Amino acid sequence: MLTVYRSNRTEFLATLLAQKLTLAPPGPFEELEIVVNTWPTSRWLGEQLAKANGISAHVRFPFPGSRLRQLVRCILDLDPTIEDPWRAERLVWSVLKVLPALLDHPTAESLSLWWEQHASVSGRLNRDHWQLARCLADAVDDYALYRPQELSQWMEGHGDADLPEHLLWQPQLVRALAALLPCDPFGLQVQKAVQQLKDGDVSATALPPRLRLFGISNLAPVQVELLQGLSGLMAIELYLLTPCPDLGNAPNKGDKPSDRRGTHHLMGPGSWNRLDWRRFWDAWGQSFSCYWKATETACSANGIRAISSRRPFRSLHPNSGQPRS
Repeated sequence: MLTVYRSNRTEFLATLLAQKLTLAPPGPFEELEIVVNTWPTSRWLGEQLAKANGISAHVRFPFPGSRLRQLVRCILDLDPTIEDPWRAERLVWSVLKVLPALLDHPTAESLSLWWEQHASVSGRLNRDHWQLARCLADAVDDYALYRPQELSQWMEGHGDADLPEHLLWQPQLVRALAALLPCDPFGLQVQKAVQQLKDGDVSATALPPRLRLFGISNLAPVQVELLQGLSGLMAIELYLLTPCPDLGNAPNKGDKPSDRRGTHHLMGPGSWNRLDWRRFWDAWGQSFSCYWKATETACSANGIRAISSRRPFRSLHPNSGQPRS
């Protein structure tokens, strides 16, 4: 079951999480896991739990990317001790292995020209070549997470016709990496795991009983699909920081007091039609809208509850940071 707790104040979500841990405390030797986006969030949340409950011990704060990868490996029965070779920090060395053969491909003329222009006198690997390989590894890693369908088409030998001629070397690079590496990229692994969850081929005993995610502001679509599939076998608690209508109804500079009256409190149905959307998107950005729409799609699964805390907007806790995977 997936339960969504919504509030526009991080402090309220932390208090709610602390109260739930008080009502249903973990065992004395049980390790508590709370998935967060950033390291500062983990420090702040640990302090809030200790302040509310008097203690915060044996608590881990993994990032969503690493924790979800572990769950996918558990579902697919893969060795958890082997590092993912498709992660950019390890993929860069595989890219350097396949690049010499790729440079001879007719479609890689521009790439080969750049490589020759930045070659070292000794012919050994230099900083420019390594930086190029790292940029390519980062791009493939992002494709595996956010565009797994396109990556799958390239690996199967399709999708080249949609690319301009000077970029046709990119599918060749992906195919060379797929032939070299022993496993599929993470996005394709998620698709297989979700299919197994839908088919009922996964036992609940193979998964942890509960997964808590606190303040997550950004997830890839495949990660949202994975959470939706996991919610049928384990309890998932999502503590989501969301804006309230007061943010859009904040008075504009120069408004008369009579114009402001009643605009910065929660109003009845139809109030969202009177929002200043430009101010709203400037404050939150469109990435949140995409994420919340994906979350609402996940919440359409059976057995899902959504709990919302709607309080007047005042401020956001300064513990947010750039999403990490």
